[in-house]
Amino acid sequence: MANNKKVSCVIRTFNEAEFIGKCLDTLLAQDGEFDLEVVVVDSGSTDATLSILKEYKIKLIEIEHKNMRDFDYSYALNCGIEACSGEFVIILSAHSIAMQKKWITKMISHFDQERVAGVYCRQVAWPDADWSESLRIQKTFTENSRGFTKKDISDLHTYSNVASCMRRDVWRKYPFLLPAAEDIDWARRVLEKGYKIVYEAGVSVYHSHKESARKKAERSISLAKSTDMRLGIHRSLLLTIRQAAGGVLRDINSISSLGTRRTKKINYYFGAIAKACWFVVEFNHTGTGEVSA
Repeated sequence: MANNKKVSCVIRTFNEAEFIGKCLDTLLAQDGEFDLEVVVVDSGSTDATLSILKEYKIKLIEIEHKNMRDFDYSYALNCGIEACSGEFVIILSAHSIAMQKKWITKMISHFDQERVAGVYCRQVAWPDADWSESLRIQKTFTENSRGFTKKDISDLHTYSNVASCMRRDVWRKYPFLLPAAEDIDWARRVLEKGYKIVYEAGVSVYHSHKESARKKAERSISLAKSTDMRLGIHRSLLLTIRQAAGGVLRDINSISSLGTRRTKKINYYFGAIAKACWFVVEFNHTGTGEVSA
């Protein structure tokens, strides 16, 4: 209809075959008085992502494949938004799944306030997410909505392009700049210019990452070895065991504070113990390579 709001959605993909179909199906099934276009920016997927995308009526932009450590989020997003025609632009990770049928409607409703430049929503961990990821998301994305103005810049730590929405005309004045953490940087810049940012906790997306106990242990080992080198510490088996024990005790204390079912907590406890065991077993077999974010 002629009075419908024009909304575009930019989705970044790189080997997202597991989720991209569900992401698009959920997005295209949204209810509301808006016209939606979808722009996907793919960074050189080598799995079935591109084949799946061919099944949908979308705009596809393929950018040069890069080493993911050097991936520039701003470049990918700016390419996608440039190709959009909507007055409002949703930014969504390919593995973020809207939980409500009126998710888009609720997100864009805040733009009825003239000075609102961006909106982001609550994130909820997938049911099979590990305890640490669940705890991080639970603490970061609360159930209380709020607005941010210039005086609140120092409080804005959670604006996230995992699931956000912005005015396209504001983006034209203030495009994304940083290769990473581009979302918080953008939000703070527009607040400085007198705009508002809204955290909408009334709608949400499923979003979390899965990582094995062994992978977590390898991250901890890399950090510990870097610290050993910086401080000139001579590593002993006893020190490794003590660090593993300290880590598992901290993890157990954190798990105990979670508001989850007992059976899930028990699984988390076993995961924490497994991480500690891998920390001891793998310490002398893991290099000091860079730990990814």
